[in-house]
Amino acid sequence: MIHIRKIINHPHFIPWILFIVFTTIYFSSTVGGMNSLDGSQYSLTQALVEEHTFKIDSFMKWTYNVDYSLSNHHFYADRDPGLSFLAIPFYWLAKNIYIFANKPYGNINIDTDSIIQALTYITSAIICALGLLAFYQSSLYFVKSKKIAFFTAFIGGLGTLMWKYSSGFYREPVFTSLLFISFYFLFISEKYSFNDRKKILFLSGMIVAISIFVDYSKVFILPIYYLFLVLNKEIKRQLIIYFSAGLVIFILLIIFYNISAFNNIFANPHAYHAYLKWMRIPINIFQTPLISSLVTNLFSNSPIQRNILSFFWKNPDISYQMGAEWATIWTYKGIFIQSPILIFAILGWIEFVKKFTHKALLLLAIGIINLLINAKLTVFWAGNNYDTKYFLPTVLIFLLGLIFIANKLNKKRINIYQYLIFIIIFILSIISLYNGWYSTLTSFAPHVSGEHRFTFEQLQQPVFALTNIKTNLWLLFINTFPNIYNIHLLFLFYFPLCFIIYLLIFQRKFIISVFSKHKK
Repeated sequence: MIHIRKIINHPHFIPWILFIVFTTIYFSSTVGGMNSLDGSQYSLTQALVEEHTFKIDSFMKWTYNVDYSLSNHHFYADRDPGLSFLAIPFYWLAKNIYIFANKPYGNINIDTDSIIQALTYITSAIICALGLLAFYQSSLYFVKSKKIAFFTAFIGGLGTLMWKYSSGFYREPVFTSLLFISFYFLFISEKYSFNDRKKILFLSGMIVAISIFVDYSKVFILPIYYLFLVLNKEIKRQLIIYFSAGLVIFILLIIFYNISAFNNIFANPHAYHAYLKWMRIPINIFQTPLISSLVTNLFSNSPIQRNILSFFWKNPDISYQMGAEWATIWTYKGIFIQSPILIFAILGWIEFVKKFTHKALLLLAIGIINLLINAKLTVFWAGNNYDTKYFLPTVLIFLLGLIFIANKLNKKRINIYQYLIFIIIFILSIISLYNGWYSTLTSFAPHVSGEHRFTFEQLQQPVFALTNIKTNLWLLFINTFPNIYNIHLLFLFYFPLCFIIYLLIFQRKFIISVFSKHKK
């Protein structure tokens, strides 16, 4: 007899629900390849699997002759290679099961390649779902409330740009997710014996290295981690060695890739850009005025002001390449406008710093430094995305403060002021969720650079007429979840594989006991 209550109360039940729900949402929201922004990463994955090489000479079509690097007379991806490497098993599996798949929905440019791309992009969906699981577990570590932890993870997954970019093939949400997985292992290590802590810190270090492999520009997190480890009295010095050992494998892989592709240990693929040659000059990368950029990236709800982009007006060729003029036309939402729930989350950091000083400062340092570095970026609006994609790590870190506000309200007696605060939090959460959904709905069409796959103008008018409601709801649904036609593959292939891995890692004793009983 199955005991439903026991299953629901199992400590791994909610994490599994989160993982399945967010993987399904992100996977269903993809259209496969869109343009050169994700195509460069995909071309490297193809090269690694098909030709066992770092060169993308045979797969240049996915770069649209824009986003690629040139070194030693060969073409390479202009993106950091980590995500492309992580996608190898998913691309291999996609090639073998695509005959069971359907084309993602779309009226234009959907083809067989779109199927394999959509199945490969589950890489991001799975990693980002695991990241939100780690976000939930980290929240639970701090406030001990499943409801609050679940609510905050739900907002983080759908009420930010995580939704839009986790359904694509981009390094920012993947880096953010790996960062939170490493945080979680780092924090929970304190609860274990000395020998177990060695393994957990090794794992945390390895995931930090993978996150840097995914995004070289985040190497600044390393000294912050080490500062935390050294200053934390609960972590013995010899344990730091195990954290460092975890870094080694993927740091060596970074070095190997850089030397093989660019003959330079410290290479950055952007420094070898063949089309955007201005990126080869380091001083060109950070040309935005810091203060005005911070105000824009935090609070803007209008097109970017022209005075912030003075570098581009002095360099019209670069302005044309990067679509700077469009940045002054499209509405640009700062992180507090895109996800207004952050307004309350920030207030929670006062409590966070008081109760968990070292851990809060570790997170805050990474969040603020990421904010400052990306605010200085010349193209801080993420190319033709025109949004705060680069600030995702900061957004998720800031959002953690919400658990302390919610926890404080949960413990107090309900009064009129609390009702008012609950109503405000509810409204801000709804706005955040709407913005997260709208960003996903209006993401790019497949294989067409810069064109939205849906706009509200496509709805039948009048929108709420009884004869049009059914059609309009279907249009909104299918453009939000264009890959819903392949959802069966999650349950046929991906989730069973994930469950087997889960059993092997977390339920070894149970498996051993089952087999030992069977032998008897």
